[in-house]
Parts: sequence; structure tokens; C-alpha cells
Amino acid sequence: MDRGLAVVLVLLWPLAGQAADGIDFLGGRPVDAATQAVIEELARQAEQVTGTRQEDGAAMLDRAQAAAAALRSDKPVVGLADVMARASAVAHGATASGGPAEVAAGEVSAAARDRDVVVFVSWSMGVEALRETVREAKADGHARVVVRGILAGERIGDAVRRFAPIIREFGAGAGIDFDPPAFRNAGISTVPTIWDPATGSQWRGSVALAAFRRHLADVAAPFSEAVGPAVDVAEADLEEAMRAQAAQLDFTGMREAAYQRYWQRAALLQLPPAGATGERLVDPTVWLTEPIRDARGEVAVPAGTRVNTLETHPWKRRLVVFDCTDPKQVAWAVRRTHDRKPGVYLTSNVDRDAGWEGWKACVSAIGQPLYVLQEQLAARMDVHVVPALVEQEGALLRIREIGPADVRAE
Repeated sequence: MDRGLAVVLVLLWPLAGQAADGIDFLGGRPVDAATQAVIEELARQAEQVTGTRQEDGAAMLDRAQAAAAALRSDKPVVGLADVMARASAVAHGATASGGPAEVAAGEVSAAARDRDVVVFVSWSMGVEALRETVREAKADGHARVVVRGILAGERIGDAVRRFAPIIREFGAGAGIDFDPPAFRNAGISTVPTIWDPATGSQWRGSVALAAFRRHLADVAAPFSEAVGPAVDVAEADLEEAMRAQAAQLDFTGMREAAYQRYWQRAALLQLPPAGATGERLVDPTVWLTEPIRDARGEVAVPAGTRVNTLETHPWKRRLVVFDCTDPKQVAWAVRRTHDRKPGVYLTSNVDRDAGWEGWKACVSAIGQPLYVLQEQLAARMDVHVVPALVEQEGALLRIREIGPADVRAE
């Protein structure tokens, strides 16, 4: 009998006896194509041992029997990766007493053991396979689990909620990332696949990270091997889906709609018209009721200090405040542009239904930049009605309110 096959049979036969039906040894799941992956990997390892150590058939059988006894007597086998790691360890170093031996130091170099690798997955693998993958990655400590995108008709939030129970089960350090570029860079279309970005090496159909790392250490050249069953990736490329969706959007129409919505939501004062013409003076002086202190707590400006900004920053323009929804007030504002005094033009109201077209019509009529009067500025200048003129007179503000008769007469 071929010695490699003998090792495989001796290892797998006692394992099969652990299940009630004689065939189930993968954590309660029926033995299927996953078993084939175990057989192929153990056969490869047995052939390596045979080729490098040149042991005779009897010695190989003794070693395989010790490995099987160790697996049978130790804690229950909990998955494909556990089978691979433990069987490999005892097959390379078990003693006749049946205790599982550790993999000798140096068999897997630190570089191979600590190298960052990527495990590609998809929802098409099924929940149990995804759970096993996340568990393997967390135990490995240097493996990142990635998915290509979301399922058809889903939002990203939907996908996150689907994966959340699996991630929560294994706690901190477990996770699944969206990484479509990694799928493109590695050329991945079937999963599960383990990929070493440093060399480009791949294992398709396996999540056995420990065995993959041993293979990295044993094989000098980059490899791409199918070691188990794989399924197609169910999710579309997230970036490509987003680009396709963006290409269908009407950005021009969206921008115009946003402009129109702005006037429906904009805060406007809508000041009432002045009942009569009149003037008054306003003192813009402010004074401090509490001192202003610096970072060290020392008084920088004492309480009682009075400040009049007109004394340090005099105005050179007057404010022309009006309602651009009133044609008479618009005509009055246009006549103010003929005065020799430069002005800043503000409207207290806007035709919301006319939107930007109405705004542009008003700007075009006065031939000057136009601004919306803000509530804080109106309060600071003591403007309560329109139209009104605000200009400096010495250290004071002179507010002139224009009544209906003067609006028409000017």
C-alpha cells in the first residue's frame, strides 16, 4: 500500500468512529466535500514526510496510528482547520505513547506565521462556513476576512446587519470588511480563498490558515491551488455598483431641485411695511457687565468697559433694506442706486414660489449684489420695518423708515 495513503486512512478511520453514524466528525455536519480537502492535505503532508525522512512503511504506520490516537483521545475535533492543524502536528512529531506533539520550532518560520493574509468570503458560503472562517481568522491573529460587496437589492446597512450576529459571537478582534479592490487585485471569483499578498499565493476552497501558513513555509515558489470545494461570489463589486448607480443620477437636476428647496426652507424675517416716514438715532455702544479674563484667569478687559465700533471702524456704506416681493419697494431700492452714496442692499423677504428665478429678477432689477437680511443683523441695527435706510452719523446710527407715500413719491 502507498505509504502516504496509509497515513491518511489510519488518521481518518478513527476519526470517523467519533460520530454516531460513523461518518460525521466535522462538528455535527455531514461529511461532504470538506472531507476530500482533509484527505488531499493529509496525503500531501504524508508524501512530504515520506520523501524527506525516507521512513519505511512500518514506521509510517506507527506514526499515523499515534496521530490517530492523539486526535481521538484529545478534545473533540471542531472543524476542518482543527483537523488539519492537529493531524499535521502529530503526523510530524507524535510519539508512540499517543500524546499529540507540538510542531517543532522552525517548521513554520516567524515570517510565515505572522504574515498578514486575506481570507475572501461570500454569503454564498452559508452561515456555518462564515462562522468557521471568522473563528479561524480571530485565532490566527494575522488574517483579515473580506467580502466583495452587498447582495442584489441590498443597502450596506442590510449587509452589516446580516453579518453582525456572526461577528458578535466571537467578540473583539473578529470582523468582516468590505474590500472590493482586494478581490480585483487577487482575481478572486470563488470562495473561500486564502491569499498571501506578499507572494500572490492562494488556496481555494479552504479556511485552514495554519495549514496554509505551513504550506507557505514549505513551498518556495508562489502557488495557486484548489484544496477544497469553492462556490461563486454572490455579491457584486461594491465600488462598481456605486459607480453604476452614480452614472444614472441626474446631478444637474438634483442641483436645481436643491436650489428650489432652499427657498422653501430659508429663514426669512418678512418685516412689515413702515406705517409712516420717520427717523431716529441708535447708539450701537455695548458695555461689559462681566470682566473678560485670559487663559491664566487675569482680567483682560474689566467690567463696565464700553465699546462703540463706529469710533474705530467707521461705515462708508449705508444699508438699504427693503422687501423684494413688493414692486413699489423694489422701484424705491432701484432709485437708491442712483444716489451718490454707495450702499449694501438687503431684502427681508423672498418669493418662495418663484424661487431662484424670482431672486435673479430682483437682483437684475436693482443691478447690485443682493443679500438676505439676517435676524441678528436686524436686531443689532434696530430695524423693524421696511423699507429703511441705515447709515452712520458721528458715533451713532441714523435709521430712516420710509412710509408708503414717500415710497411712491421718491
